[in-house]
Amino acid sequence: MTLPQSEEATARQQLQALRALILRALPPAPTRASERAEVRRAHIAQRKRKAAKAVEDLRTRRGAP
Repeated sequence: MTLPQSEEATARQQLQALRALILRALPPAPTRASERAEVRRAHIAQRKRKAAKAVEDLRTRRGAP
């Protein structure tokens, strides 16, 4: 089945408009940089927790408040 050129052009434009709408509705895909930043934040948080635990352990060992 072949469409006349004007109908084909209209259909192509409608598809492009629909695709643009869908892409705008989707959240942006994570980039490598954002993924690295997320991993870095997780590592920093993990180190902070570890440091807080070490401080707490030292305080309980010494009997300090």
